[in-house]
Amino acid sequence: MWGVSYEIDDTETKYIQALQSREKRYRQEIITFYPVGQLILNNASVAENPSNDATTTQAVLDPKKLPSFDAHVFIGPENGPLFLGDAPLCAIGQQIVSAKGPSGTNIDYLMQLVHFMRSELPGESDEHLFEIEKEVLRIMSSISTPN
Repeated sequence: MWGVSYEIDDTETKYIQALQSREKRYRQEIITFYPVGQLILNNASVAENPSNDATTTQAVLDPKKLPSFDAHVFIGPENGPLFLGDAPLCAIGQQIVSAKGPSGTNIDYLMQLVHFMRSELPGESDEHLFEIEKEVLRIMSSISTPN
């Protein structure tokens, strides 16, 4: 399992409350998180990014070994109304295309996850995730293309 951790200071209760409200259908657990490295943000100038006309922020993975730590996670219940289990790819794709939550569409969420995997973990391959991406793109293409 891959993930990104974010530290939220205990004094930032509004963010913690917003997460708990948004993720209220999910089970909450404390897990041990094992970082692969640390993302270091740095500014890249126009000379370093000729395709961009402004300074951008890039994330670079520093692979040094970091200690594990406890992290709070939200896990979707297997008996929840939206859990598909071992469903066919077409059913997963249809659910993603038609679903929207308080934070946006599931299409956007999927595409951001795919982008993260390809840009931040290029040495890792999640074939199931990439097959879901292909199916969602196929469904979207068939919706926008009249017969």
